[in-house]
Amino acid sequence: MRSQVVGVVALIAAMGCASAPEGEQVVEAPRSSAPPLAEPAPAELVERLADLYATSGDASHLLDASPIPWVPTGDVEGEGLFMRFEEPRGLDALDLSVLGGPLTITPYLDGAEGTAVEGRAGQTVRLTLMGRASAVFLKLGGTGHLGSVRASFSNGVARRLAAPIAVAGAVEASSTLSPADVYHASNLFDGQASTAWVEGSAGLGEGDTLTVRFAAPQTLTGIEVANGYQRSRDHFTKNARARTLILRAGGREETVSLDDTEARQRRTLSAPLQTQELTLALGQAWPGSRYQDLAITDLRFLGPDGPFTLLLDDKERLAQARRAQVAGTDLQGLVDRALVRVCGEGTLKLRSSGSFVAYSEDFDDLGDSYQEVLDGSWAPVAGGVQIYGRRHRIQDTFVPYQGTELTERTKVSGGKLSVSLLRDRSQAALAGQAGLSCLSPGERVEACGAGCVVLEGRTLAGVFRPARQDVPIY
Repeated sequence: MRSQVVGVVALIAAMGCASAPEGEQVVEAPRSSAPPLAEPAPAELVERLADLYATSGDASHLLDASPIPWVPTGDVEGEGLFMRFEEPRGLDALDLSVLGGPLTITPYLDGAEGTAVEGRAGQTVRLTLMGRASAVFLKLGGTGHLGSVRASFSNGVARRLAAPIAVAGAVEASSTLSPADVYHASNLFDGQASTAWVEGSAGLGEGDTLTVRFAAPQTLTGIEVANGYQRSRDHFTKNARARTLILRAGGREETVSLDDTEARQRRTLSAPLQTQELTLALGQAWPGSRYQDLAITDLRFLGPDGPFTLLLDDKERLAQARRAQVAGTDLQGLVDRALVRVCGEGTLKLRSSGSFVAYSEDFDDLGDSYQEVLDGSWAPVAGGVQIYGRRHRIQDTFVPYQGTELTERTKVSGGKLSVSLLRDRSQAALAGQAGLSCLSPGERVEACGAGCVVLEGRTLAGVFRPARQDVPIY
């Protein structure tokens, strides 16, 4: 729906003086000595986002008048900012202020890559988008960071983007699938489709509860649910989804039915409810094709002023706990670092927030080229990490007499990755292993001046080094 802009228009009436009839005296009105009234300034146009999240760091002040910038945690390379609108919008451009150092910004409109721009500290750069989208992702490269973001929509009018409405509170689940730091209930309010709360009870989770406690009483008119595990279509169908939810608060109980769809679903209560505590119980469920675990990706509340989410204070606490878990292990120097593949093309980043992303380009056994993104959540385990994610592959396949055919597929992917330092591995131990044996002893010294790490697993294998060689990993 195209944005409607209401402007303030000042109407000036010009008074003409006609000649008075003969014999009549003309009396002039007294002139005012007061200064002319200033025209009222037009109201600032604001577009409030449905979701806003950064892959790391705190971006909550990026859209307001605060001088506090968004500074990603650790290396900037590969970090990003996600913004989702309540409805699809026609976008002309984004104006971005660059701070701290050189920065490359690549936009993605609903996943489609746009043209990147480069900026230096102190510059405001313009990303020309010219498209209609529900969401925008800005991927960063370099060493700088963003100070502000402003949008121009398809009608040519600039609007200040505003963060989603969030109220302070807490959430508690009656059960959570292990590992809890991957599937915890806070995922319901992080605005990310790649995370979810997953119940940990036997069966389909019927009877499990979520208890939300607001810091102050709230008036609720309904809820909005992103049902199931929406990391990918494969995740959605393989895991169970809620069919009914039972809402309890202030002595009231109301059951809402949900559709078996990935679309966000709004359900209105029979009457407004004012409460400081709300319990949502899982009722009936849609079974998954492979797993019994029931997942819910996102939850928002509806109120008189529109949708709002829950503001939680556990994000940094969880990150600190993860950093403490890897302290003293081979993982310590890898977390929040941008790593590049030594044998082939690819990158990897394990974030202290619990997310990860790996990009790669290669050829398969038939000589067909492909690009692949592996992303999701990770948790430290003995000798390495356990990853829980999705694998998205775009492949150029040669078809006889027809040329190449582009195919895309996304599926559930995960498993254990063993992590070790290359300096502790012999050449013989690496020989013959895909993605691991490309370095001779002499090449190790040249390529791994800041240290290299070896990752081994079914989902990902390779030798990686820091993108920034000035900071060693050990």
